[in-house]
Amino acid sequence: GLNLFGSRYAFEGQDTGEVEESDIATNIVGYGDPDGVYPFGLDPVWHVSANELLFFNSFKMKLSVILGIMQMFMGTCLRGINAIYFGEKWTFSLNFYLWLFLRVLFLSIW
Repeated sequence: GLNLFGSRYAFEGQDTGEVEESDIATNIVGYGDPDGVYPFGLDPVWHVSANELLFFNSFKMKLSVILGIMQMFMGTCLRGINAIYFGEKWTFSLNFYLWLFLRVLFLSIW
């Protein structure tokens, strides 16, 4: 991965190259400190962790669900805007509210 902002974790002996596979990383910045929040993306220390694959797959799944919900909401808004623009008042009121109800119902089931 691309390490733009550095890591918020450090290994003992990483400067001298004495890091082994079972070493534990320590947090450089205290918990709750605003400087401890990674600015964008993920901390590069995840690329050397033992559960890298599990973490990244879980992260991608959650991100895809969030993006899918945003896309569904945007589609509903565009459908309503198109119905208003083309003067389909009956279609707008029936379809828009029906689709909105079904999508809100679908999202609330999750």
